[in-house]
Amino acid sequence: LLAYGGRSDAAGMKIRRKELGKFIASASSYLDDGGFQTKRNRAFRYYDIEIQPEEIPVYLEELKRYAPYGKGNPKPEFLVRGFESIPAAGKFFQYMGKSSQHIKIRGQHANAIGFGLSSVYKCAGEPKRMDLIGTLSERTDCYGRKDVQIIISDFRKAAEKKTEAFHMLERILAY
Repeated sequence: LLAYGGRSDAAGMKIRRKELGKFIASASSYLDDGGFQTKRNRAFRYYDIEIQPEEIPVYLEELKRYAPYGKGNPKPEFLVRGFESIPAAGKFFQYMGKSSQHIKIRGQHANAIGFGLSSVYKCAGEPKRMDLIGTLSERTDCYGRKDVQIIISDFRKAAEKKTEAFHMLERILAY
């Protein structure tokens, strides 16, 4: 680290861009205990509600009833298990920002946006199936189209989805 510091509710550091990958790998291995790899320097991440990807639109509508959100009424954090990216224009994800520091992952029921998480996503192997922790929101573009989003605060590569054939093989081998 070239410099670091901050106050009780914020922190900062300065690192050479070429050293960022090594720093993330080192920090990830230090924090890796089978839990989420976290950018908040904690071994465990807490969330409010666990949902499936297909439940995102229902919960987003429910959230609107409790708005406005902010200090004293924070948005709940959701664990979305098994979020799968789907291709759009031949891409499963898109790096965004001046330095490609952000990531947008397209999903069937929502898009996931990770601000400042592109290098972590790359180090994770650019997974197409993930468990995400984040808040739900709705964005309206300049044409008036609404877009459901998960603002990612943390993620991990999800376990591989087991097919019905795999479950059948497990039952056969159990005998």
